[in-house]
Amino acid sequence: MAKLFNKAQRCFSYFQEQIEIVFSSKKLQVVGTATWWNKTLYFVCLTDPELFSILKNWKAYPKGPVSIESYQTFQNMSTIIGHFYTDNEEPTDFEKERIRNAILKLLENKDYLKISENTEKLVELSHRLYIWQSAYPLQDQKLKFDEVSLSVEKYFFDKELKKITAGIA
Repeated sequence: MAKLFNKAQRCFSYFQEQIEIVFSSKKLQVVGTATWWNKTLYFVCLTDPELFSILKNWKAYPKGPVSIESYQTFQNMSTIIGHFYTDNEEPTDFEKERIRNAILKLLENKDYLKISENTEKLVELSHRLYIWQSAYPLQDQKLKFDEVSLSVEKYFFDKELKKITAGIA
């Protein structure tokens, strides 16, 4: 049975490739679990909220925000027989540049580097953020992004990250 990949899933695959390259260059470990990938992806998107227009389907799962495209990509990868694209769109050079720059920007954050290899701390951080907290109790659990909520999210990301790395509960 063939597996279908759309543009957003191919963007996620590109994101994975770039994370592995950048983490390796900084001597950081790629944990590689679906939970770790989704938290890392979410925090990368927070550094450049325009990325949420590419990877736009997010839900509030028990371990934090989950990109539906990445979730489907992991499901498809578990039983690979063949891949067929559902559209002819690859990530543009501009989108690839945004993804790579967002990864680099996130890894400039020294507090993030302290927890980047700790999935539990990444989940804890995601649970402290407004968008996940507001969506998790809802039946559809769909995360909603707008300019104001993303601004609040970025503010609390920095604030809560500092608390976690300082050992404050």
